[in-house]
Amino acid sequence: MRNTSLKKIYREGIDGYHFYGMVLDESSDFLLIAKEYDFQIDGYSILRKSDITYSVSNKSTKYCFKILKAEKLLQSIQPQHIDLTNWQTIFKSLGKGKFITVEDEIEGDFSIGPIVRINKKSIVLDYFDGTGKWRGEEKSEYSNITSVDFDTNYINMHEKYITPNVIE
Repeated sequence: MRNTSLKKIYREGIDGYHFYGMVLDESSDFLLIAKEYDFQIDGYSILRKSDITYSVSNKSTKYCFKILKAEKLLQSIQPQHIDLTNWQTIFKSLGKGKFITVEDEIEGDFSIGPIVRINKKSIVLDYFDGTGKWRGEEKSEYSNITSVDFDTNYINMHEKYITPNVIE
């Protein structure tokens, strides 16, 4: 599925909406995608391949890709060196302290914050809520994670403005 074209990606069992992105890397179980939204590159997403119903590159996505290229927006995509073997290797590649979002879109669970611990079967974030209040550690079991985002505008703005939380 990997190439340099813009894809329209559907996850019908997870999300009623589709999204756009360029597949940067893949393993047997995961995709690393540079996300596109309204002609902007908005960070990166790691998705379980088993949740992807289908993806398509058509005349519309090819046209949009040409615009991204003409506007030199593809230059903002940075190489990512992430081991996509499993969730544990993914989080180890991102590293402790990295601000991310972790989602279980089936149950509607969403966590945002820096990585605190990377366990064998779960990840622990120092979670904060939508008001910028630190709420403590929150654990997500790997088996429940449907997607992980990083370096998005949403995450970067929170990281920039949230009061630092010292984790012992």
